[in-house]
Amino acid sequence: FALSIFGPLDFIWLWTGLLGLGQGSLTAVALTMIMLRTRDGHTAAHLSGMMQGVGYGLGSTGTLMVGQLHQATGSFTAAGVLFLVVGSLAAVFGYRAGRNRYIG
Repeated sequence: FALSIFGPLDFIWLWTGLLGLGQGSLTAVALTMIMLRTRDGHTAAHLSGMMQGVGYGLGSTGTLMVGQLHQATGSFTAAGVLFLVVGSLAAVFGYRAGRNRYIG
């Protein structure tokens, strides 16, 4: 995230490619974690609905928040900081989700 905001623009194609690889692979990992952390299909369906509903709901507000931050500050620096905070939180929660435990 940080390189796409704060990195040199000469390499923006590289930063964009790395972001795409990361997002694509993390989507697959998140959907796999649903099956690895549940014991039956019923629980998996509920967990999947919750994860995707909350995830897409929060994700849909991201564009609005970045636009509001840019309008308020006149720069994308605040958005870059927001992305770093969200990415750090995602790393912490992802690490915790990797524990060998079941839900439900």
